Amino acid sequence: MNAARPPQPLPWRDPWSLVATLAAAYGSEGLVWLDGDGSELGRWARLGIAPLESVCCRGLPGQGGAKDPFAVLTALDQQQRANPDPGGSWMGWLAYEAGAWVEPGPHWQQPAMALLWAARFSHELVFDLQKQRLWLEGSAAFWADADARRQLLQLIETPLQQPPAALTVAAERWRWHTSPVEFATQVQQIKTWIAAGDLFQANLTACCQSELQSSQPSGAAAALDLYGRLRQRCPAPFGGLAIGSGGAGGEAVLCCSPERFLSCSPGGQIETRPIKGTRPRHREPAHDDAAAAELVSSPKDRAENVMIVDLLRNDLGRVCQPGTITVPQ
Repeated sequence: MNAARPPQPLPWRDPWSLVATLAAAYGSEGLVWLDGDGSELGRWARLGIAPLESVCCRGLPGQGGAKDPFAVLTALDQQQRANPDPGGSWMGWLAYEAGAWVEPGPHWQQPAMALLWAARFSHELVFDLQKQRLWLEGSAAFWADADARRQLLQLIETPLQQPPAALTVAAERWRWHTSPVEFATQVQQIKTWIAAGDLFQANLTACCQSELQSSQPSGAAAALDLYGRLRQRCPAPFGGLAIGSGGAGGEAVLCCSPERFLSCSPGGQIETRPIKGTRPRHREPAHDDAAAAELVSSPKDRAENVMIVDLLRNDLGRVCQPGTITVPQ
């Protein structure tokens, strides 16, 4: 956020109750919530609601009407740099298949969702989840709009009379697109390729799908309710929700991750924090400690972690200055 004035401190509000309040007033479409769990890595959260505009890119290279998402992002960056107060900040998502515009090839699958969706917000709410502090950031146009600012502050400062009626979305049975037999066959094929020296590592995944119950909220409201349930059951340092609008209306991305993919500072510092290997938590401290010790001493998990660190170090080497990449931990 290229703020026109210092952030304004506000009375603390629980993020979930505040998001529910604002979504009820402004609608859920276009909402972006970069969330955390209050840990050291997940200390900060940001919320953007009621965006001013959005951009959307669909399609792979060579397809009619397809747009290069990186060209669109470059143009947005140039606009931001050229304008001292561009009127807000941008948040959204960039899909995995956007890589087709960087490394074209026949293996890319047509994604069901937008490759890029980003929305511009005139203001954002910033949460310090550890110290329970809340700030309002805004552009010059937002601070100049007294009516819009007054309406927002009234919503934020009005105590909730009752908890938000959320956390109710339930899903029907999950449907797997890959059967156990098909998955086992794919594992065996990967082993064959490894033995032949064709590859040394593969990330084999399986897709599943579920339908929300028809009696529950639909569209953007369903995505918000579902994320509220997710963050309650499984808080994570890098959680988040982005509900599309415009060309990505009806689409949403929900995230609940323990690992940081990429963090880029304004000064050009890039950080990635990959994780390999997990164990279930236990209520009994002794069992929990035993699981942690087993994880740390596991040769398999250690090998996977070394592999992913080396892989990401290689990827960063494509865009970073030589000699600047380190593995401090």
